[in-house]
Amino acid sequence: MQGRVCYWSSFPWQRGLWIVPPQREDKRKVIQQIASYSTLGLEMGLAVAVGVGIGYYLDKWLGTEPWFLIIFLFFGIVAGFRSLYRALKRLEREDRGGS
Repeated sequence: MQGRVCYWSSFPWQRGLWIVPPQREDKRKVIQQIASYSTLGLEMGLAVAVGVGIGYYLDKWLGTEPWFLIIFLFFGIVAGFRSLYRALKRLEREDRGGS
């Protein structure tokens, strides 16, 4: 997000550097970036939850108590980090291309 730097404040207790909001077309880009970044935590959590769910039900079905839960928990964590890495690379590429 880029904007003009301004040193004025209407409140006497707030002094210092202020950033004037960017133009309208830049606001749309900022909102899209915020939405993209906000989904990263959800993707990570869902990947782990799906892995735990699959492991739990496989253990219950096969009677192998903690083993599939542990294995699929690990798979869920790996899948979550992979998704996080790919999303951050995509956002970085879009940010670099847009500048």
